Amino acid sequence: MGPFPHRDLILFITFIVILATLIIQGLTLPALIKKLKLSDTENGYMSEEESEHYLRKEMRRVALRYLNENYKERRSENEYFNKLMDRWEQEDKEDSVHKFSEKSKEIYFETLEQQRTWLRAENRRNPNIDEEYIRHYLTRLDLEEERLRM
Repeated sequence: MGPFPHRDLILFITFIVILATLIIQGLTLPALIKKLKLSDTENGYMSEEESEHYLRKEMRRVALRYLNENYKERRSENEYFNKLMDRWEQEDKEDSVHKFSEKSKEIYFETLEQQRTWLRAENRRNPNIDEEYIRHYLTRLDLEEERLRM
């Protein structure tokens, strides 16, 4: 039996068809999605910025409510604890490092746990928020807790 006739030509044409298909579809798909107005927000999901803003605001609200309900009288007891509450109230940078007393650390850990509980409940309650953002904030809480334990 002889070699397959026009084998090289068939392989070349196949390669060109596959390459052209990938390039054409890859370049035109975003335009098609925009033209058809398909987006995550129309499917019930918040945009990334909306989710970020909503989660940060609500986590801060949960933390402040918990601290005000349970430890308001201790606010003046420790300067760093007071600064922590001010940070959430004024949306200061999260990367600031403070030295907490052991009792303040314990209260802060309880507050982080309240935020975790709220995030998990919000994940079940609000299907409009992508679970990836919830996991992102849960990870941030874990990292914040670990940073303070060191």
